[in-house]
Amino acid sequence: MASLQTALRDFFDSNPYEVVLGEFDEQAGHHELRVEGGPTSFPDEWGVVIGEIAHDLRSALDGLTWQLALRNVSEPYRNTCFPIFRVGRTKRSLPGGGLIAHFWKNGTRDIQSIDAGLWARIEGFQPLKRGNGGKLNPLFLLHELNRSDKHRLISVLVTMVSGMEVSGLSGGTTFEMGVRLQPDAKVGVVLPLPSQGVPVFDFTSGRIRMLSEVEVTTSITPGVVFGDGCDA
Repeated sequence: MASLQTALRDFFDSNPYEVVLGEFDEQAGHHELRVEGGPTSFPDEWGVVIGEIAHDLRSALDGLTWQLALRNVSEPYRNTCFPIFRVGRTKRSLPGGGLIAHFWKNGTRDIQSIDAGLWARIEGFQPLKRGNGGKLNPLFLLHELNRSDKHRLISVLVTMVSGMEVSGLSGGTTFEMGVRLQPDAKVGVVLPLPSQGVPVFDFTSGRIRMLSEVEVTTSITPGVVFGDGCDA
């Protein structure tokens, strides 16, 4: 993980995004914040490292489950693993027939060698217990990353806004998180200063002067967006 974070930081330091104060929207009454610069492609090696991290984390969960099973039986079920499900119980069928995979059938099969008294605790960690259908649950994302990496190279196609910082003077700044970073992408808005301006200390003259122009400096933190081959 540390190696990936270092690679990401070094790459974006060498291929920085710049956030600039764009045009003034007369109707909305604010300035646009837009993106300039940034990389045009991303290293294939990232997908390899991301896949290795996902595999190691997923394997650690399976190893934990096997050890729990050994505390209960001498020869655990050969396919013992940590279940990850978005559905607890269901009677819904797949288009081709058969029930949608769910925890209290398919999942408990994977942990059948573990003391049944622990099943409810394992269910408590499941994505099905989280909001938004579990799609944003870290376990579900880990499951999808690991599953995708088994069959294809995980590719990073674009980056998105995952964080922004602003300094300077303005009437207020609003960011738009999750926007894909591409040339001229709108990533936020800046309100103008009051018509009467704001008092600022001028170090050159040693006097207070009224500033009426917006002066902001904005930095952006990029996050990666995977290709269609990975649901995460």
